[in-house]
Amino acid sequence: MPQQKGVKRARKVLARSRKLKERARQANFKRLEREAEEPQEAAGKEESKD
Repeated sequence: MPQQKGVKRARKVLARSRKLKERARQANFKRLEREAEEPQEAAGKEESKD
């Protein structure tokens, strides 16, 4: 049953992407919180990143 293998892989990939999205969302939330605490410093960091 070759389909089963594909399903397993798809589930794994979906789980990984979901985990990454959740981590990214949390990181973004933390960054926003930090910016709220110290807006000037955070703004400077953002500009130096580009």
